[in-house]
Amino acid sequence: MSRSLSTPETAKMVRKRLKADFPGVKFRVRSDGSAMNISWVDGPTTKMVDAVAGAYSGGGFDGSIDMSYYTTSYLLADGFTMVDGNSGGTENSMGCAPAYKNEIPEGAEEVSPGPKFVFTRRE
Repeated sequence: MSRSLSTPETAKMVRKRLKADFPGVKFRVRSDGSAMNISWVDGPTTKMVDAVAGAYSGGGFDGSIDMSYYTTSYLLADGFTMVDGNSGGTENSMGCAPAYKNEIPEGAEEVSPGPKFVFTRRE
């Protein structure tokens, strides 16, 4: 069973991770209920930030069948780095989001991130 994190708690963690991965870049991280919005000016590409921020999302949405799904992540021992954990996806419901189950890294904890969606925007 995974521990549930609040959206503000998850936002703090993603701020630390972005600062560590992209030093010198000022990110704006705002949480709004079940979503977290990350924006920045110049610096890394959206694809680079999405690769980091994706693990801080607790779910997704499959527009092909109009269905949302949940995910878990693994919180590493440093207390702020998350990596993808597990998802049931939507393929069993005729959707296109694949299920996955990654092995838990040593010393990590399975968690359910607070925000269901994480949106990024580079200006």
